[in-house]
Amino acid sequence: MLLVHEIKKILIFLVLSLVSLSGLAGDDLFVKARELQREGKYDEAIGAFRSYLLQPVDANKLSQEQTSSYTDALMQLMNTYQCKGEPEACVVALKEIQHSSPILKKKCLRDYYSVLGYALSRTENMEEAEAVTLKVFTLTLHHATPQRYFRDYAYAAAVFYSNPDYQENVIDWCQEALVQAELCENTSGKQWVAAMLGTLYKRNGYINKALQLFQQSKEESLKRGDDLGVLNSLHALIDLFLYWDVPEYANIYASEAIQVE
Repeated sequence: MLLVHEIKKILIFLVLSLVSLSGLAGDDLFVKARELQREGKYDEAIGAFRSYLLQPVDANKLSQEQTSSYTDALMQLMNTYQCKGEPEACVVALKEIQHSSPILKKKCLRDYYSVLGYALSRTENMEEAEAVTLKVFTLTLHHATPQRYFRDYAYAAAVFYSNPDYQENVIDWCQEALVQAELCENTSGKQWVAAMLGTLYKRNGYINKALQLFQQSKEESLKRGDDLGVLNSLHALIDLFLYWDVPEYANIYASEAIQVE
């Protein structure tokens, strides 16, 4: 009987070892969490994302695809809290998860700082948000992808957007984010970054660069058949010329916008 008992213990140990070494065993949980998020079941989605992120995982066994899914879950957890209008609770949750996750302390520490820095900025705790965000660029991005580089540069630009001492840095980060966006199959935040960069150009006196960027954005939206994107670009051009007191050009783009609407 003792031998049988010992064999059972060994078998259980082996099974648990195989589960922990297989990477993220609960990938289906991530898919479910995203479904709940899209359905507006935010509390359930948050619970599923937390469970996914708190799985016992061997960081050294994570593939690039699994790392991307894991870090995407971190970002989607933040987005879900934002949808609920609970930025402070989001920061608390992120810190709790990182405390219990060896991956977020080492392998994905840069990803964690990127998301946490942006989340902190939504609470208007700008001092901590900026301090955390600056740590991002001191760390290596393991299993790097253009999507995650885009996230890092875009979030950094958003955090420092209103800081007068970092305007040139923000412009650089926006530009780099757009470079990374071109390497991605689908980057939904590209237009947001382009709009941010255009406003920075306008604010800092780079009118030609702002004009070129907004016109390029309009042309890209036209190619995609994205009427809302076209309208946003046209309104940006209108604002640009009104800002520089050139109403005749603003009127030209206003006429275009009426035709699209």
